[in-house]
Amino acid sequence: MPAGFEAFSSPILDTYKFCQFLAKIAHCFAVDVLGDQFTPLLLDVIREEARSTRYDLIGGMQNDTVSNNLHELTLNWQRANGADYAIVSIRLFASLGAPTYLVVAGSVPAAPS
Repeated sequence: MPAGFEAFSSPILDTYKFCQFLAKIAHCFAVDVLGDQFTPLLLDVIREEARSTRYDLIGGMQNDTVSNNLHELTLNWQRANGADYAIVSIRLFASLGAPTYLVVAGSVPAAPS
């Protein structure tokens, strides 16, 4: 149970809408940080053109720590398959020990090594 809670009840969650919500946050943050210097990968999810959840672009991980920040957003890069991918880390309600969601916001061609 999250720190500070005596009881917790979760209603039914529409995972597609939740992933769409995370995609919107990640896309907006990537545009804020990178401008138009990347190829966005989340537009179909945001526009509801692909009604299936994109678990290849949106995932998460458990956190065991509680942060002093209410929310946390960061952008990191991961190289794979000849491209560099912008990975947005989203942690809403970090001060309550909430999980971190990782969203692949977009890509750029990998620079030659």
